[in-house]
Amino acid sequence: QEKDNGSGQKLLEITGPALSKRKLLVGLDLLCLVLASIPFLVCELKAVSPYSRGFFCGDASIMYPYLHTEAIPDQLLITGGIIITGLTVSITHSSSSSSSSSSSSSHDC
Repeated sequence: QEKDNGSGQKLLEITGPALSKRKLLVGLDLLCLVLASIPFLVCELKAVSPYSRGFFCGDASIMYPYLHTEAIPDQLLITGGIIITGLTVSITHSSSSSSSSSSSSSHDC
């Protein structure tokens, strides 16, 4: 439904199933945000103390030879990060576009 806000601009008013779906998605986003911040809060509030143990410099189980090169080169990390990010954005955008285009004929992107 379109509604006039008094300044001559038309506002789109969301009602019915679209509104309840939007509320559900916002609630799900907030739930994910809360769940993702739990480990951070636990660490910051010192609710759990870290485990610490001593070590000996001559312990053969923790001695590794010095490597002059990196195990994973920077170029591989950068390329992998760009590809994974691009795929994630593409997949989520295409899935959200297909679900929004099935519910309405117009879309802003």
